[in-house]
Amino acid sequence: MNKSIDSEITVVIFSCEGREHLLPATIASFDNALKYQFHRRILALDGSYRHQDFDFVKPDLIVHSYIRRGYVQSIINALALVDTEFFFWLEDDWQFTQPIELEHLLNLLQKNLDWLQIRFSKTAPLTQEEKRNPVTPEIFESIYGFSANPCICRTKLVRLGFEALQQLPKDKFTGFETFLSNWCISQKKICAVFDPKDSATVIHTGYLEGTPRQWHMTASLAGKADKYLSSMGHTLAPSILQKISMLYKLIKVLLSLSIHQFWNRAAYDLSFRIVSVTKQFKKS
Repeated sequence: MNKSIDSEITVVIFSCEGREHLLPATIASFDNALKYQFHRRILALDGSYRHQDFDFVKPDLIVHSYIRRGYVQSIINALALVDTEFFFWLEDDWQFTQPIELEHLLNLLQKNLDWLQIRFSKTAPLTQEEKRNPVTPEIFESIYGFSANPCICRTKLVRLGFEALQQLPKDKFTGFETFLSNWCISQKKICAVFDPKDSATVIHTGYLEGTPRQWHMTASLAGKADKYLSSMGHTLAPSILQKISMLYKLIKVLLSLSIHQFWNRAAYDLSFRIVSVTKQFKKS
């Protein structure tokens, strides 16, 4: 029988258009590692979807921007529906390597009111630099600041951070993680990481995927985000010099990939994705 932390924590799952194929493995891994009866499961979708395609998630609520608005707006929309003191932040491209004991971590958050998050690490072991600021024997203040990697968050503080973020000029291209990291420093709040010891707690499965960084920027709130990975809020038309430079980089990278894919699975998978994606240009 699943352990109940019903009144304490909501699960918020984020996904955006073009990445829905990542969710089944993420949800299966999450359910296997965290065998709890949560208060609610909220699914936040950004882009064109059919809700019936997500029955396997078993959400209690779906918050959906049918027209793509960007990750920042999706977070704001989902936060408005969280009615518990804490929530579990889960993006669509993570898998868990071991069971997670939430009761202990929730107890630490309840005792330490200045902690905004406890994050699970995708690398192990932590370096001496990463362990320079212990807050308990197994929890360290993150040298990287806030991260949207799988984590438990204090709802009130995350809301306050995003309220401050929304006061920025809408033409600023500031990443929300960068902003929240700086906000935590100014407000003397702690973003913590759980020591994974010798084995990473989570694996990032979406590292081969591409989402334009602009969707993660504050400017997306003004509807300025676009579909191009390289734009970052600037011109959509690269210069001839940029294209020549890109040609040189492509030749160099493709030669390297062609060799490394013989013995490196990640190189092979990336090569496979490049071949698959380039087929769209042949059709047009």
